[in-house]
Amino acid sequence: SLSYALRTLTGLGFLGDLRYCIQCQEKLELKSHFFNKKQGFICFNCLGGTQFSQVSLAMVKLLAFIQRSSFGDVEQLAVSEKDMEQLWLMVNDIIRYQKEC
Repeated sequence: SLSYALRTLTGLGFLGDLRYCIQCQEKLELKSHFFNKKQGFICFNCLGGTQFSQVSLAMVKLLAFIQRSSFGDVEQLAVSEKDMEQLWLMVNDIIRYQKEC
């Protein structure tokens, strides 16, 4: 399940704390989040030449909820097919990146 995959990536250190930039450790602003497949989210100031995908605040909140909630609570969520697809793409990007390292 997606919840299990996200918890595993977090537990292994492959998905950092979603509230902070993975490069500078500054708290992320609520208006813009950029996903970097190395470990998670990066702030606008650290973008530089890194490859990233812009992610909505709603998606970040959903990820944070999944990270900290019980499996039962996550299974009760009503997540759109589009959002579920985006979450799985992010998880797969992290896994693919870790396999290449």
